[in-house]
Amino acid sequence: MMKSPGSRAPAPVCVLVGEIERLFAERRKPLSYTQAEALGLLMVARELGRAGRVRLSRMLGLGEQGTRSLIRLLERGGLVDRRGWGLALAPRARLLLESLRVVEMLPRPRELSRMGWERVALAQVCHARRPRFSTGDAVRIRDSVVSWGGLGAVVMLVEAGGVPRLLGGEGTSFEQMLAAKAAEALGGLCEGVLGFLGFPGSGYLWGPLYGFLLGVCGG
Repeated sequence: MMKSPGSRAPAPVCVLVGEIERLFAERRKPLSYTQAEALGLLMVARELGRAGRVRLSRMLGLGEQGTRSLIRLLERGGLVDRRGWGLALAPRARLLLESLRVVEMLPRPRELSRMGWERVALAQVCHARRPRFSTGDAVRIRDSVVSWGGLGAVVMLVEAGGVPRLLGGEGTSFEQMLAAKAAEALGGLCEGVLGFLGFPGSGYLWGPLYGFLLGVCGG
């Protein structure tokens, strides 16, 4: 099918999200792991290079049986490689994850404490300028207090030239502060979507991150 003029191919990480969704849809029996944990396993494998099942199980918070089953699922989808010792990302999965950058911001920035988040991470999806959620779901600002919709994220668009724009809060001092934090944390901005993800306590990164990606990718 030919693309219409001005259309843009989906960000590679959105292709990956679609493949994870497809793999889960093909399984007809209940599973002991989630799509978010599948993304988490791929992210951990990207970070470690190669790791054994016991270490992956511990980092994911899954039992060994659940981790083993999840690895088999991702291997069937061609996303991980178990040849030799341990597990590594398959080249295709590594390529698809390149468009996703994640930076955990610790210690917690003082300015972000108003959100009530104990940990803060910044995620950027490159080449995805049109998220599929509404402004109302992304962020609401009133009297300098931030609240958010089901995504649990403050969302910004980065337009050509690397100028972030806060959805629903354009021109505010809060937008300027978040833009400065983003540029400092990432060391350079691409066209795309930024999300400041909040987690209570020891919440896992990939749960909020997967929800953010579903909002951006329209999954």
